[in-house]
Amino acid sequence: MGKAHVIHCSNCHNETAWEVVETSKRASLYFVPVAKWARHYFLACPICDCGVELNGREEAQDVLLEALEGKSSLLGTVMSRSGAGGDSQRFISAEDFSIRWAHILKRTAALAILADGDADGAKTRRAVHTFKYSEDEIQQEMALAKQDTKTLGQYITEIAPHLTNDKRELILKTAFYVAATGGNLGEEEKRLLDQVVTSLGMSAERAEEVIVKFAEEFEEE
Repeated sequence: MGKAHVIHCSNCHNETAWEVVETSKRASLYFVPVAKWARHYFLACPICDCGVELNGREEAQDVLLEALEGKSSLLGTVMSRSGAGGDSQRFISAEDFSIRWAHILKRTAALAILADGDADGAKTRRAVHTFKYSEDEIQQEMALAKQDTKTLGQYITEIAPHLTNDKRELILKTAFYVAATGGNLGEEEKRLLDQVVTSLGMSAERAEEVIVKFAEEFEEE
């Protein structure tokens, strides 16, 4: 029927315009189609066919119209439904994913700095130098983190199904590099790393492999 919104697909990890498609059963007479029935409408990824069923032709047309007008209120309702595999968190717009992803990286760096109270020292310089944040950005994020009742683990868990392995490792790398700056890891820093590993759904064995790799890279810098 047509292309809709650009969505980040957690199944194939591509960001592309999803399509509204119609399926139906057909009857034919001498190989000529004469009737259709049992029609269904889906909003689906054109790459891997992961998708969610829409409530009839009218909703399918409304989704297409919203995409044309640059709106997304109905899309939010559609994406909140249980989709393929029964996973209601498989659908997230590309724009929303990018915003959440950037926020998680910055929040991870800020919390790694705050873990031992070194808010103005070597860890801040590490975040600025290695991860290209400005000092003002880090200071603002630390202030927000102190007031936020939501944990880093909760933020990560919300988009974990959408993360590639590279993105998972980058979150852990951010936490480790900043926390390890200036010496051995303290108890608060270890707790932060544990929270990141758990919320990413990473096994202890895999986390250890990744951290050993980061430690070797860290020492070479």
